Amino acid sequence: MVAQYSAFSAVTARTLYVRAIFCPTVVMLIDNIPKPILMVLRTGLALMLLAHASVNASSAADQILQFPASLKACGGGVVATVLSGDRFRLKSGEFVTLAEVKAPEFWPPNAPYNSWPFGREAKLGLAAALKGVTLELFCAQRTKTMQGDRLAHVRLTVDGWLQKKLVKEGLAYYMPRGTAPKFAQELRRAEAEARAEQKGLWSYSGLSVKRADGNELRPGWFQIIVGKVVSVSKRKERAYLNFGDDWSEDFTVEIPKRLYRHFPETPDNKLGFLGKTIEVRGWVEWAGGAKIILEFADQIIIVPEGSDHSR
Repeated sequence: MVAQYSAFSAVTARTLYVRAIFCPTVVMLIDNIPKPILMVLRTGLALMLLAHASVNASSAADQILQFPASLKACGGGVVATVLSGDRFRLKSGEFVTLAEVKAPEFWPPNAPYNSWPFGREAKLGLAAALKGVTLELFCAQRTKTMQGDRLAHVRLTVDGWLQKKLVKEGLAYYMPRGTAPKFAQELRRAEAEARAEQKGLWSYSGLSVKRADGNELRPGWFQIIVGKVVSVSKRKERAYLNFGDDWSEDFTVEIPKRLYRHFPETPDNKLGFLGKTIEVRGWVEWAGGAKIILEFADQIIIVPEGSDHSR
């Protein structure tokens, strides 16, 4: 890979060298320079351009090789079929679901479900990113989905971390799956950039961030929801964050006890969420009212005061 970049950069350097040496202005100057000195100047310029190209090649290679170090290689290959914006099948027959991202759902015409807005575009975007490349798979301890797919991060030869590329281009949401929590902020930053620029899925109002007190919460959909926590209650093995006066009908976030350790201990024993505006993402369920049950702590964050999270 580095050799390819070096070869390309060497060709570029030689092209620049020829253009620099033989442009009209320089030719006039060359006529008045003694040949021994001219040879030294030509050699020096060529070495300088090649050194610059080598540095650029090294920087590009370093950027490509930057990848979550906590993940271990778990296979690879060539893609046979892209099934949706976050799922594909390798030529080996193995199915792969992309870890830490969620693309809008895409279903074929004869499926029992309907595709989401931007689902087809997300699928085409993933297909374009994977076309004709040999990819590497990297896995955390959790290597399989409930459906038996390989749950993996993907490294591409040129574009590096596929998940970050998709999120940054607005082709997928960041969706915590517990495979690389140390890199959550990197994916959140990529998503914030796409969101600010209204790229891809963020240009669709139906896929944008929803208000906890609004009427656009959709059971069965992955959504990002923002609202102010008005009460927190703990019952046995779980806590409930409520966003309205009627907890039985208003939106609720359910937090299993096993996740308490990820949140700060506070005197009121409310996990630090009472009175705070939070952003939560996940699959919306229905139990009298809409709710999200946390699987991972990274699904929820406190929104800084003054931030615009309603766009």
